[in-house]
Amino acid sequence: MDIIDQTIITFLSEDPDLTIKDIAIQVNMTQPAIGDRVRKLRKKGLLQKIYGLNFKVANLQIIRVDIQTKGFNELINQLRSKPNILNIFTLTGTYNLSIYLFGKDLAEINQFIDKNIRNSNYIIKIKVNVVNRIVSHPVLPIIFNNNGKHSLKKTDRDLKNNGRYPLPKFQASILKFLKETHEAHLVRIQSHLQELVDSKQITYNYRVSEQKAKSHLECLEELGLIEYFKLGSTKFVRLKN
Repeated sequence: MDIIDQTIITFLSEDPDLTIKDIAIQVNMTQPAIGDRVRKLRKKGLLQKIYGLNFKVANLQIIRVDIQTKGFNELINQLRSKPNILNIFTLTGTYNLSIYLFGKDLAEINQFIDKNIRNSNYIIKIKVNVVNRIVSHPVLPIIFNNNGKHSLKKTDRDLKNNGRYPLPKFQASILKFLKETHEAHLVRIQSHLQELVDSKQITYNYRVSEQKAKSHLECLEELGLIEYFKLGSTKFVRLKN
């Protein structure tokens, strides 16, 4: 993995919606060359696209549990499929295992620790630390404990409309813009998003490409929030009633 591969991974970590064309422009390489590198990174498992929860904005508590255990492989096998666990790390030193847990509050996490960790035959001693501040924006895949019931059966549109999680800033800005203008062409939407970036109302380190604007419109269309229509031979977008 050379400096170009590292740059590609950095760009896509900052903005997973970046196109091959966007990256090629940034690193001054051809699109086929960048596309080939992205394919190789994915094939090696070095570059993956995941969905998860942004813990900086989520109202959840995180705790780190450092454990001295006499059988960390056995303990890992007991815990790896449990809900509420973000990740498990093996360590050198007295405490040879570290686990990050999440829950709606400390009481829920403490109940989990009592049931699944403190009562384990493999535990010698544990040390619990509460995370009181998250500096960056970690997005981590998680498994919620719904007692075996899948409670998240609503559509993305239902979740977002009911305030379960907010729309990304680009998409929210598009909806606000369409409420004001009633209808708009793709190029006008692209231009509006770029104006928001230039005025620092949206933090984004690159030019807003037509493809990026289009990808956000496609997401909004899939959610049933906007629709396309034609005036003559020109394609426009408007809010869907």
